[in-house]
Amino acid sequence: MSIFDNRDIAFQGKYARDAENQFRAKARRARLLGHWAAKLLGKTGDDAADYARDVVYAHLNDAVGTTVFNKLSVDLEGVLDDAAIKAKISDYMKESRKRPRATD
Repeated sequence: MSIFDNRDIAFQGKYARDAENQFRAKARRARLLGHWAAKLLGKTGDDAADYARDVVYAHLNDAVGTTVFNKLSVDLEGVLDDAAIKAKISDYMKESRKRPRATD
């Protein structure tokens, strides 16, 4: 194996790890958003956990990257405007990237 083959394999491994970390960060963000929105909607206990799970499922079924925002926008209509929701999504994405992997 040449040096270039080793570099190629290492690059592919890094790409796979980066993609997995990005997916995990987005899933953590969806969970945090779900709990935050549930609290705003007055949900507690199992209802809050179920709602957060629904937001995570929306993330998992998201092909274009807007399903979580759309769900929160519809559910929080009259409670918050879209700008506040987008700001919270951004805040939680920053926070979820900082969290260690072991907290998943």
